[in-house]
Amino acid sequence: MIQLIVEGNFLDLYDRTPPKLTFQIEDITDTSATSIFSRQFRLPATQRNFQFFKTAFLVNGQDFDVTQKYNASILVDGVEFRRGQFRLNKVYVNEVQSIVDYEAIFLGESKSFASQLGEGFLNEIDLTEYNHVPTMELIVDSWQAYPEGGLTDGLFEGDILYPLIDFGNTYADEGNPPVLTPQETRISAVDASDHLNFTKKQHPVDSSRFKPMVRMKVIFDKCFAETDYTYTSQFMESERVRHMYISAWGNVPSPYADNSNSNLISSSTIGAQFSAEDEFVVPFQANLDPAGNFDNTTSTYLVPITGTYDLVLNISGQAIGDAPAGGEIEVGFYKNGVALQTNTFVAGAGSLIPWDAYIELDNEPLVAGDEITVQVRITAGQIQSYIVENGASWDIPQAPGELNVALMLNDKYKKIDFIKDTLTRFRLVMQPDPNNQSQFIIEPWQNWIGTGQIYDWTKKVDLSRDIQISPLFYTQAEAIQFSDQAGTDFLSDLNLDEFDEVFGTLLVDSNNELLTGLREIKLIGQASTPITQIEGSTDTYGPSFIIPQIHVHETGNSLDYPLQHIPIKAKTRLLFYNGLKSTGGVEWWDTITAPLNTPRTEYPMVSYYEFWPTLSGGLNLNWQRETGYIRYYSNEDRLRGRSQYEVYWGEYIDSLYDRFARRVTLYVKLSNLDLQDFSFDDVVFIRDTYYYVEKIYDAPVGQDELVKVDLIKLSRIVEIKNQVPPPPEFFWNTINENFNEVEEDWNEK
Repeated sequence: MIQLIVEGNFLDLYDRTPPKLTFQIEDITDTSATSIFSRQFRLPATQRNFQFFKTAFLVNGQDFDVTQKYNASILVDGVEFRRGQFRLNKVYVNEVQSIVDYEAIFLGESKSFASQLGEGFLNEIDLTEYNHVPTMELIVDSWQAYPEGGLTDGLFEGDILYPLIDFGNTYADEGNPPVLTPQETRISAVDASDHLNFTKKQHPVDSSRFKPMVRMKVIFDKCFAETDYTYTSQFMESERVRHMYISAWGNVPSPYADNSNSNLISSSTIGAQFSAEDEFVVPFQANLDPAGNFDNTTSTYLVPITGTYDLVLNISGQAIGDAPAGGEIEVGFYKNGVALQTNTFVAGAGSLIPWDAYIELDNEPLVAGDEITVQVRITAGQIQSYIVENGASWDIPQAPGELNVALMLNDKYKKIDFIKDTLTRFRLVMQPDPNNQSQFIIEPWQNWIGTGQIYDWTKKVDLSRDIQISPLFYTQAEAIQFSDQAGTDFLSDLNLDEFDEVFGTLLVDSNNELLTGLREIKLIGQASTPITQIEGSTDTYGPSFIIPQIHVHETGNSLDYPLQHIPIKAKTRLLFYNGLKSTGGVEWWDTITAPLNTPRTEYPMVSYYEFWPTLSGGLNLNWQRETGYIRYYSNEDRLRGRSQYEVYWGEYIDSLYDRFARRVTLYVKLSNLDLQDFSFDDVVFIRDTYYYVEKIYDAPVGQDELVKVDLIKLSRIVEIKNQVPPPPEFFWNTINENFNEVEEDWNEK
């Protein structure tokens, strides 16, 4: 018995035409992941189905939402066979015969997962448990993450990291004519006495210059947490992945981490007239107050954290001076009842004098517990009355506070695209677990294919039908280009200018004139990250003090600063944390070391290298082995480490271009049990050869039928669970088993 359940509703099926499912883990011609899906199938207009579809059969029907994604499952004899997503495609109406049919499609688990995750962006992920005030002490604590410490050492057990990166500087005009000079400490080792470098004790780098990165697995897990699915993965639990981090560098070009989200306010007031008093607090109401720091009853902002704040007041009104001398008022910010900054206005005797105050305080130091108000006070003479006009505003656009890590993630990078990029970068297979339809198995293709159960299908093959054998070679393009997105930092731009390609790009060329075309495998939202020595490094004994430099270079008009480092909005980056590394003798200072009079000679390093110094077995997070712009690097060092193509893609691509690789298409009689237990890592043995299944076409659910199957010959299998493959046995009795001697039409029939 076949049953279809959609959103908890049992729908009726035609007994003679059960749904037919096509099983395909990916399309081998473009390596794109797909879902298990069905061909369209029809449902009758029974009373039960009518209650579900309502008036969908009417042209003007409006009570069935065709845009909604419906969760569904197929049951065979009461046992769940597959879970996925149900969609209504068409409705067939025959008014003469009074017949209504609903045409639907059933999409497999991976499609349902993508639909549940939706079209949201990374910065919408719930990371509230990681919100924190990024003090220098916590930043330093983050440097103990693996591999500097253990797997759970560091800030939030290593989930949040603050590496040393040069995000550039902002510049202010000085002098006449104007000369642009940096406003902040520079992440630079240039040897100049008048430079604001962090290599000088008097210019330590403070906590605001560090931006966070989030452990990649945390982001991956948070995406899954938004769905009904879980996953198992030895790869995601590996030590290699434990020190991969995703950048959370904000969505505006700035050298600072935006940690002011929680303590900002925006407030306004409506116009009102007030009687003459020596002083009064202007009544404001908060429009934005995430942390609840503003008291609407007293119109007071209670400073939550010691630090620097920006305060902006825009207020206007009128005052009537008392006869015979008039009066004087001041309007502005007060701290604990004492004027912080005010504007003064004079009101003539008996006359109505308008006043307009705009006050902007930048980087005002405030102490936790300070009370900030906006007040009007009489400072001389007498005032009859005041009028505050409608539209006055008081804002705090910049304030210290808890860093909302999620908001620092890329606001243009979709969560589903992040999952796709992760699968692509490491050539991961994301297969529904045959034993748990709410769970995926996620492993690298090369570690997964051919590792499942071994089944002998020899007696299931229909030998009365043609067996089609075709080389995989001709299904491929002449060349495949692997690349990340282009970064917009100066090193990425330099690589584009010099080599006309994105840093880390790899072109795999078959060099065979029988093939044509170029296939592109490109990450959707992650950019490569070239690295180099810190500015001013003169280490001639080996590479050291190597950091990402996420800014662009512009020519300045200052003799002291002829090259300016301008901040950019960075694309998302994936990097390894390498631990604390030697600066090569360079000393640098932060707000912890300066008072202690002990400079740092190590720094928290991130790079595309798994290990630093590089090791032969380490991973390089570029498609080809890139040394790039690291100076003082020996030729031997350039060859150490392996690219992500070599580690995760090479074996797979080689199997497609192998001159002996074959696709075999035949007809096999498969039972419901065969399909119920089927997994794409399973090995199929047919007489003399081992295969993995590429595709099963239109298998009727719950019936034993001959179905068309595409098999890919395996060059190797991995024996698991003490299974011993059956001995090979000659299959094609009418042809020579040596493919080189076979006269065969390779065109697919």
